[in-house]
Amino acid sequence: MMRYIAPMIVAGLAASASAQVSNFIGNVGLDNAPPSLAMQAYESNSMVSLISERTSHVLADDLVVDASGTGLYDATSLLAPSIIPMGKKVDSWILHSDPVGVITSWDNSVVLGGGVTFDRKILGVMVMDSTLDASDSEVGAAGTIYSISSHRGMELDLTCPILKYDAFTISADQRSISMIFHTDRNGDEIRVITEALGPVPAPGAAAVMGLAGLMASRRRR
Repeated sequence: MMRYIAPMIVAGLAASASAQVSNFIGNVGLDNAPPSLAMQAYESNSMVSLISERTSHVLADDLVVDASGTGLYDATSLLAPSIIPMGKKVDSWILHSDPVGVITSWDNSVVLGGGVTFDRKILGVMVMDSTLDASDSEVGAAGTIYSISSHRGMELDLTCPILKYDAFTISADQRSISMIFHTDRNGDEIRVITEALGPVPAPGAAAVMGLAGLMASRRRR
C-alpha cells in the first residue's frame, strides 16, 4: 500500500514547485466550509479538505487539545492532553476526510496522505471524538453542521495485516502537520489550532519530512 502514497507526495511537490500555487503536499487541499461536515455529507476519495473555521477568535473558555508537542503520534498512548487558555486569540482549522458512499470492506477502503505548513505556530490538535465534539461550538465554523460520532476522529491504534492505519506528525518547528488517514465506513478529522495572524497556510518542506517519517516508521514495524 505504501508504494502508492509516495508518488502522490512527489506529484504534490512538483505542482507546488512549478506552478507556485499549491500550498500543500499529497492529498490535502484548501476548501471552503460547507453547510455540513456530517458523515456522508461531504465526501471525496481523492482529497483531504483543509477548512478554515475561525480566524482571530478569542477563546471564551479554556480549550482542551489532545496533543501539542512535536513528533509522531500513531497510538493513543502518545497523546498528551493540554489546555489553551481562555482569552487566547487563535485560528482554527479542520482536516476532513470522508470516503464516497458506505465502504464495508478493508479491500475497498481509502487511504490518503499529505501535509500542510502554517505561517504561525500550531498550539494544539484534536483527534479524539470527545474533544472534537466538545470544541465545535467554540472553534467550529459558524453555520456548519458537524458529525457527533463515535468514529469521527482518528483511530490511532488501528492495525491490520495490510497496514492501513491513522497517524499524524507535528514538525519540530510546530508549524507543519502531516497525516495519513485510513477511512472506510466512517470519516476522519483533525482539528488544528494555530496562533492567530496568518490567514492562509504556506508551503513548507517540514510537512514533507513529517509525512516521510510516518511512512518510514510504519515500514520498520
